[in-house]
Amino acid sequence: MHRRDFMGAMGAVASLTFSGVALADSVTPSQQAAFDSPPYPEKGDDVKPVPRKGRIKQCVTRGCFSWQTPGEGFPPMGGPPFEEQCRQAARLGIHGFDLSGPNDWPMLKKYGLVSTMIYGIGTGPGAARGSDPAPVAPAGARDGRAPRIIDKEMHDLFVKIYSDTIDLAAENKFPNIILTTGPRGTIGDEEGQDALTALLNSLKARAEDKGINLCAEMQSTNKNAPLANRTMFDHLAWGFEVMKRVNSPRVKVLFDIFHAQVMDGNIVETIRENWQWIGHFHTGGVPPLPGGGMRNELDHTQELNYPFIMKTIADLGFTDYVAHEYRPAPGNDPIASLEKCIRICDA
Repeated sequence: MHRRDFMGAMGAVASLTFSGVALADSVTPSQQAAFDSPPYPEKGDDVKPVPRKGRIKQCVTRGCFSWQTPGEGFPPMGGPPFEEQCRQAARLGIHGFDLSGPNDWPMLKKYGLVSTMIYGIGTGPGAARGSDPAPVAPAGARDGRAPRIIDKEMHDLFVKIYSDTIDLAAENKFPNIILTTGPRGTIGDEEGQDALTALLNSLKARAEDKGINLCAEMQSTNKNAPLANRTMFDHLAWGFEVMKRVNSPRVKVLFDIFHAQVMDGNIVETIRENWQWIGHFHTGGVPPLPGGGMRNELDHTQELNYPFIMKTIADLGFTDYVAHEYRPAPGNDPIASLEKCIRICDA
């Protein structure tokens, strides 16, 4: 578009207000009001949930109920007991918790909540995201690291792990299983894609038969770190190529909006162009607190226009889950912050 054409087009919408990357009238008034407002002063049960449109099925991670002291970076998890987290989540209209372990499942079920994204059984952070202990690496394991799903020599181990996890998820009626690649080590992009494609091809028939989604998460990485220490799946194009090769309705990308913005940007267009390969979303404010701090809740202080992103997702007909994965900023009440984020995303 020539500059004069662009300026003419701008004149036609001069009466509208911009918020981030989208026109303010492209989202609902309730979303925009929540996005633009300061932190709510209410505490706990003082927060009164409002009726939801419900086009976005929202869930949470436990970190949403904890807090962060300035300068701590990544502090130990705090916040109320897990039962209180479940009670508040249910009261606010949340569907479930991502990344909860088997010890949490009875409490979730007590409050009518779902474990919306579970780990592979027994897998650890170096192999696939989950709780210790990690699988034991055989002698001569690649790069001397814990086993990873991109290690071809570990293929049979991870087929067993994720086959068992698919069965467990189906038994409990939990919809999604997370997979992460870990650091690349000496593995190149194509070799990593080949290995993950082979693993997912070995699992997809079982996942399709059981109605369970396998979701590979894209995660941001330190661009200044040595290449061997960077995450293999740290750019969306790498993972979308794997999804195209596997070509299964039950094998998708976990699109973490925070990580995607840090590494790739262009969030809305990327979602639109790769719609059929996305099975789950995570949220989080960008940028995180300075000095390596956690990502905080979604509001007008962040660079992402979450009302417009969620409207895009809803308009495309997404029927799976969007999980909030953030820590409340210092001084914010976790329950009030969560209710605000729910309204921002209620497209």
